[in-house]
Amino acid sequence: MTANDVTVDITALGTSMIDAARAALSDRGPALQAAAEMELRRMAGALADIWTLLAKGEIDPERAKALANIHRLSVRSVLRSVEGLGVLAADQTLQAVTGVAASVLNRIVGFKLL
Repeated sequence: MTANDVTVDITALGTSMIDAARAALSDRGPALQAAAEMELRRMAGALADIWTLLAKGEIDPERAKALANIHRLSVRSVLRSVEGLGVLAADQTLQAVTGVAASVLNRIVGFKLL
């Protein structure tokens, strides 16, 4: 597998993740949505970087999983620290966006990355 075999549309992935977060946070206000969106754009970029490294053979699937988990936990931490956002809402948001990213990336890489 090479980077030329498959491309990840980072804009579409980020937009899909943000749409899922908006749905999960719809009743929590624009400030929470803005904080979540900023962090999710960072996560989408990091996932694209991980995919590129994996596709180039610079990391193996285990390292890709570890890196993805680091970014997942980082997003979780940010979402949990936003004032007024409870743990349940953060977890629901993370589950929603991870599901969106997983449906694309897991199929591309051929294993459960997320």
